[in-house]
Amino acid sequence: MLMKLIVFFILLATTPAIHTFAQGNDNRTSISITPPLSEIIMQPGKSVTQAFTIANDGTVDLEVIPTIVDFSPDDTTGAPIVFEKNENFPYAQLQNLDKKLGKPFLLPAGSREQLVLRITIPTKEPDRDYYKTLLLKTSPSRLVQTSGTQTVSQAYIGVHILLSVSGNGEDQAKLMIEKLTAPRIVDMFSSLPVSLIVKNHGTNYTKVHGQVSIASTLGKVVKIFPLLPENILAGSIRKLQASIQDPDDTKSAIATSMEYRPLFLLGQYTILATVGRENQETPDEKIIKVFALPISPVIVIFSIWLAIKIANHFRREHKET
Repeated sequence: MLMKLIVFFILLATTPAIHTFAQGNDNRTSISITPPLSEIIMQPGKSVTQAFTIANDGTVDLEVIPTIVDFSPDDTTGAPIVFEKNENFPYAQLQNLDKKLGKPFLLPAGSREQLVLRITIPTKEPDRDYYKTLLLKTSPSRLVQTSGTQTVSQAYIGVHILLSVSGNGEDQAKLMIEKLTAPRIVDMFSSLPVSLIVKNHGTNYTKVHGQVSIASTLGKVVKIFPLLPENILAGSIRKLQASIQDPDDTKSAIATSMEYRPLFLLGQYTILATVGRENQETPDEKIIKVFALPISPVIVIFSIWLAIKIANHFRREHKET
């Protein structure tokens, strides 16, 4: 069960909704939650309230159980991994009069509800981060289950909560490049992929800012990859992605791979990665070199020469006989 939940939430990290389909009578389960991510910075002794809207867009009445569980970043990619075990987090409570954490409530088909979460941090709480998930376990209501017309299905959906407790509100994150990699030698007609992994050595989460640039042998910058401003949690690493403008929303950016695809490559290329948090005075930098050689043309020319050589050999042998 735990492994299923881990896999599910790696997929869930990029979408605010999940859809599951139940068999029989075209009954359909569809539930969503917004916003898909909550980022909170607060001082000890203060309280904050966050409202989440859940919508049942399916045709089946749902029983929903809200809980708060821990999540942590994957050690390789930084993707969030959610733990099914409900760790006690006494600082958060639902403010809804008719809803409590750990208690089921009915969400009728086609309806929407708000869950109002209040977080209160004690005055003497030290500076630290909490990484939590408001997890909703959903299943068809008991009335639907006893009708005998469908197979009972369960679905989990949640929203990640990044909570940073800071007495002075200062960003204590420290981003450093863990690994910048690319092929040392590439064929002149291939692409040039780049991989960048960054670690947060600080005590709170932060968004990464920076870029990866590629310069040719003459020193001219031929490609710049702006980094997608993703969160990197305290003490964790993350494999970063480049960003491009969302064609459907000019104010937003979407992820894309860092891969340079010119008509051809030739000579030495210098890859420079620059990363840091917002307004960081001395961002971290790393440089690697890549050499592009005419490997495929040489192979083609050698193959043609060898074919001609073999053909001439057999032609001479045929004349001699």
